[in-house]
Amino acid sequence: MKYPYEFVDQMLQGSDDTQVATQLYCYSGKIGKENLMEFCTSKNGEFPDTPLYKLMIFDQRHNAIFTSALADMGVDQGQTNHLRAIYTYNHSEQTGNLDILDDKHTVITKRMAI
Repeated sequence: MKYPYEFVDQMLQGSDDTQVATQLYCYSGKIGKENLMEFCTSKNGEFPDTPLYKLMIFDQRHNAIFTSALADMGVDQGQTNHLRAIYTYNHSEQTGNLDILDDKHTVITKRMAI
């Protein structure tokens, strides 16, 4: 299936036990919850050797940046204006959570287990 989300960048952080793989995407169109859930779960296997995988979707390519605040999920206020969704997947527990933000940058779907 083809998804509308454009890949921007990826990064591995931390040591072996605490390594986190983060991928950044951008998309300015309307986010469909079901489509986004399918996209996120399709990415679960891309970093099987990392304990935690994060996928972040921003509104525009130039806004999709790595910062330590974003990587630690203590999202920087300036970047929350551009962040549209955050997906985390824990490989050891095989659980995923998706937060989708609305146009006013409020979480509309919080910790949706997928």
